[in-house]
Amino acid sequence: MYHERRANLDDAEAIAPLWMAFLLARSHHDPSIVLKPDFDYVFYVKQKLKSPSIYGFLLEYGEKKEIVGFLFTYVHDETPTLDYENVNDSPFLPRRIGGAIGMYVQQQHRKPEAIALLIESAIALAKELKISDLDLLISIEQTGVQKLLERFGFKKAAIQYSQHYDISEEHLPQLQTPTSQNIAVKIPTPGMIPLRDPKTQQPVINPQGKQVFLHPVKNELGETLKSSNGLPVYSTPLRPEFDVSRSHKFLKN
Repeated sequence: MYHERRANLDDAEAIAPLWMAFLLARSHHDPSIVLKPDFDYVFYVKQKLKSPSIYGFLLEYGEKKEIVGFLFTYVHDETPTLDYENVNDSPFLPRRIGGAIGMYVQQQHRKPEAIALLIESAIALAKELKISDLDLLISIEQTGVQKLLERFGFKKAAIQYSQHYDISEEHLPQLQTPTSQNIAVKIPTPGMIPLRDPKTQQPVINPQGKQVFLHPVKNELGETLKSSNGLPVYSTPLRPEFDVSRSHKFLKN
């Protein structure tokens, strides 16, 4: 008998080996995923469980309620002002998006009815939070997951191509275009964080030649949302990591 429930901090140690197995499985199919040795997955899972914008769902099996799978999702308000100075500069309307950070179920428990418990719970949460779009990125080899998601009404919306290159050089050239070299670094208004390239620490410049800032998430009253420790919550770009084994975006209501 399978059961689903929400994850909490006390579950971090049980989730950690599953998350490691999830990433190891993904690295076998995706050469762009290179894992760090001796990584602290317990701390990694705890950080996700502490985030106010991340929700974890667990799949339990049997009377002992052994944790045999998980689905971690995130939600955020996508605002055009992330890449533009004001909303009128963008042709796109704001969206409230739900996505999947990671999903993994132990091989012996990968049954449609068990996996469906996790997906149904995530969809129920999306409806509760009034998510406008749920987008999923599924690996091409996950044909079983694709068929299962289609049963829930997901539509194939795009085809993604990728190419991996092994870079052995230690000193890489700076990713700085002639346009960005001539852009003066702006002083952000309170609450804004300038987005920088993690390798070069250079300001990120959008295709329009403007510096990109992260803006704090606000509610319908215009108030800044804060975490449990009182810090502003930001809509931060996340790397795709979904599975039934990878995904990083959800479905449309």
